[in-house]
Amino acid sequence: MPITEDTTNPNTAFLNRCLEIYAERNVSSVDEFESDIRILVSIKRLLIKIKNRDDAELTASTVGLLCNHIRVLFNVFGTHAFYMLDYTIAEPYYDVLYAGMVMARILSESEAVRIDPGVQTQLTRFKEAQ
Repeated sequence: MPITEDTTNPNTAFLNRCLEIYAERNVSSVDEFESDIRILVSIKRLLIKIKNRDDAELTASTVGLLCNHIRVLFNVFGTHAFYMLDYTIAEPYYDVLYAGMVMARILSESEAVRIDPGVQTQLTRFKEAQ
């Protein structure tokens, strides 16, 4: 069931696709769907926060929260979460995102570094924060 019939708006089309994926997983509650979609917003905020913080200000709890949100997103949406994150997150934050995926055990370190070499720097920051 589409959220709205306006398929010309890319955000509406994106949300409709997310809802289709959600329906395939036999989850019917709109409240649950909205809650799980808000995880994308939380991930985006955390990426900005981590990227803009000095190493001394980066805490283990912030890194842990990012990893937990990434895990939840992948548990709910499966591999479709890659596309959802790609649509939602701006490219300057990919290094932090991929480092978070490594820490959440979604990607291997070698895969992440191959995609974006800046991941190594972020992984070092994450490990120092813990």
